[in-house]
Formats: sequence, C-alpha cells, structure tokens
Amino acid sequence: MPLVPPWVPQPGEKDQPANGGGAGGDTAPAARFGNARRGLGEFARSADSSALRRGLSHYASRGLGGAGGAARRLGGAAVRSGALFNALGGLSAGTLDPTKLGFDTASLEGRSAREIIDRVARFVSPSDGSQDAESSQRAVNAALSDLLEQDPEVDVSSLTREQIDWVLERHIVHEIVQRIELDVGKSIVQKAPSPGAAIERMKEMREYVEESVSAAFRENRQTNAPVDSSSTARLSSSVIRDTFTVFEEYVE
Repeated sequence: MPLVPPWVPQPGEKDQPANGGGAGGDTAPAARFGNARRGLGEFARSADSSALRRGLSHYASRGLGGAGGAARRLGGAAVRSGALFNALGGLSAGTLDPTKLGFDTASLEGRSAREIIDRVARFVSPSDGSQDAESSQRAVNAALSDLLEQDPEVDVSSLTREQIDWVLERHIVHEIVQRIELDVGKSIVQKAPSPGAAIERMKEMREYVEESVSAAFRENRQTNAPVDSSSTARLSSSVIRDTFTVFEEYVE
C-alpha cells in the first residue's frame, strides 16, 4: 500500500498549499509559521483562548496551505489508521496471527496489555528511520495507552467495535497534536511565563484538538463508518481535513 493513497490530493491539484513562487508550486512560503508562532506565543503569555485559535488558524492556512494541505501532510497517518483498524479487528476476531506482531508463538496468553500495545504500534507503523513513521508509532501507542488508562482491565486483544472506534479517534488526535508540537509547539513552551504554565497551555491546546477531532469523527462516521483499512483511511483523512478546516476558518 502506498504511503499516500490515491484519494489524497496530490501536489499540483487545486488544494496545493500556498507557495513562494517556486517552479512546480512545491516551495513552502517564506516564514510560513511566523504568524502561527506569534499567535501561539501570545496564547502562552496570556492564556487567551482566542489567541490559541488565531495561532492555529494561521498554522492551518499559511503554515500548511489549508485543510487540503494538512490532509496531504498527514496522509501517512490516515493510511496507518487503516492498518490500526485491521490489526485491532484482526486480534479481536482471532484472524491476526500474533507471530506477525513479533511474538514467538501464536498465543497471546500471559502477554501484558503494555506488551501487546507496543507490538501493535510497531506493527502498524514499523520504524524505517523516518520522522513520519516514528511519529505515527508514538501516536498509535498513545491512543492504546489512553484506552488502558481509561480501563486498566481492558483486553487489548479483544476490543469491541466501540472501543476500536475510540482508539481510531484518539490516534488522529495524537497525530495532529504531535504535528503541531513539532512545527510550532516551541512557541508555547518558550513564551509561557513558567514551566507549569507551559504544561497547562499545551494541555489546553490538546483539549481544543480533541474537541475538534471528536466532532469531525462523529460527523464523518455517520456517513462513512469504517469497514476495512481503505474506508478507515478515507474516514481519517476526512476527519483531519475537517479538523483543520475548523482551525483555518476561526474568526474572532
């Protein structure tokens, strides 16, 4: 399966991110994160939620070239969301051989939830030295860890459909949060008046992402409930696009 599936808009199409005028339209605009960093820096100093939304609006529109650009940049995350659906569904149905996760036997008996989570994360997003793969691996691990934190007795190898959907949603949350933190998160950390304030501001940013992703996931799932890896990837791409549309269209 290609890293970026054919249904994700390709460079040169109408959703092409803004560029600096380079040949082929693939040159990022100069200082494209500047306004986003200023807005998030103001949020860090003042805790003003409108500054947070303004900063993320600039991040989505100029920094990533709009919601379409964000969906392209996170296209690999959408594909791995499909792989996550297949892995969790296969474990629950008993159709995924545990040896494919790297275990030495076809039985998960005696394996801890933590060990299964780690193996699923590596299976869904194998380490290949790329930042994208490493980020997705952390996102998958974090999403399943969230489920374990919510229910310490959960059987990760036998999740219900409702639990799988919840994990898929959390995976997209973590993918988006990690991308924001990587691109412009330093502005929050550096401009906050104290380390404690920085932690609190990052928490508020994550909560805003969570709210936006949750709303987009609910809306898209009504008309595009995932049934396999391809439909799950399409759903995730739509959720990413809609989430960044909310960011982009913020008006004070």
